[in-house]
Amino acid sequence: VTLSIPMPGHIETREAIETSVNALDQLMQPCDVAFLLTDTRESRWLPTLMAATYGKTMINAALGLDSWLVMRHGGGLLERRRFGCYFCN
Repeated sequence: VTLSIPMPGHIETREAIETSVNALDQLMQPCDVAFLLTDTRESRWLPTLMAATYGKTMINAALGLDSWLVMRHGGGLLERRRFGCYFCN
């Protein structure tokens, strides 16, 4: 899915933000695990927050110019402990 994710500090119309958030919400709710491939921290915060809100596991692949990082966030309903958030820890 190609989606424009609202990011802090980026100017967008209210309608564009609502459309993007609703589309992301529709994708996030029914899944058990979400995989996210983005290139900026700003584009990762909202999906990470939504995954934590819905108790979903998120696998995040962060791409850099000369490096990459794969990180697991949150936790599913069957897990006893939850992993920390990329932004909270």
